Amino acid sequence: MTTDWHTADAAYLAHHCRCAQCIAAGGSPGRKQRCSTGLALWQAYTEAGMPPFPFLQSKKGQTP
Repeated sequence: MTTDWHTADAAYLAHHCRCAQCIAAGGSPGRKQRCSTGLALWQAYTEAGMPPFPFLQSKKGQTP
């Protein structure tokens, strides 16, 4: 994995852990929406390289 992925991962997780809306969205893919900041961080995270989660590989670029 690239440093870019690790940077994007750290940025998203730092936000996610403090944002109730993003926590809810992460727990209910496709049913809840991330906040605007979380969505931008999530998109950067998924675009930074191969996601480590197999279920995301088929949805790359989509927001679960």
